[in-house]
Amino acid sequence: MSFPGYTRLLGPETLSLGEYLTVRSIDDYRRWHAIRVATGNAQPWASLEKVKAYVNFGRWMVDCFWCKKGVLTRPDWGVAYCATCGARYEQSMVIFPSDPNIERALLMRPDPDTQHWDDKQTVEDLLRENKELHLDTTL
Repeated sequence: MSFPGYTRLLGPETLSLGEYLTVRSIDDYRRWHAIRVATGNAQPWASLEKVKAYVNFGRWMVDCFWCKKGVLTRPDWGVAYCATCGARYEQSMVIFPSDPNIERALLMRPDPDTQHWDDKQTVEDLLRENKELHLDTTL
């Protein structure tokens, strides 16, 4: 059973477009990216390199192929936009895990400080960790 306060891991929706306005869609995320990149005197550009998603402190992330900075993403959007170098990873350029039980296993952990995953871990690994944390391991 998952913790009742969390229904999904976080992503770009934690970003701000301004006072009282957060990123709520892919279009908002593109706007946020364009603003951030422009303030650094750069331009958004499409990366042709794929990146792998991972979970860090309850957030879906990728590491930018070009500048190695952490970039927020989410599986249902399938994109990632780097504010540091301007790279845009459009749909099909971000590789997410194929097993939805990975996210389910992480959501069983009530503390985002324990919600970590990379592609070297299986669902079984996560459930074993959950058991060590004395959490429910029933998916």
